[in-house]
Amino acid sequence: LLEVIRVSLQSLSRALAGLAVLSGELDGVLRAVAVGAVPAAWKAKSFPSLKPLGGYMKDLLARVHMLQVSAHAVQLQ
Repeated sequence: LLEVIRVSLQSLSRALAGLAVLSGELDGVLRAVAVGAVPAAWKAKSFPSLKPLGGYMKDLLARVHMLQVSAHAVQLQ
């Protein structure tokens, strides 16, 4: 999921700068982000959520943090 988000945002940045073509999928990402919704490309790889983009990102960061803490705790054992 994190890789999908990273790649889509990097590709969108290049497309908006005129360095790449704005594909249908990237257009969907742009439109969703513009209205504060989670893009369909992200939802396809994501945990279920009905929250708007801001709440979704807060949940995602909390989940990533929880996994990092758990992985660190396992390494210490």
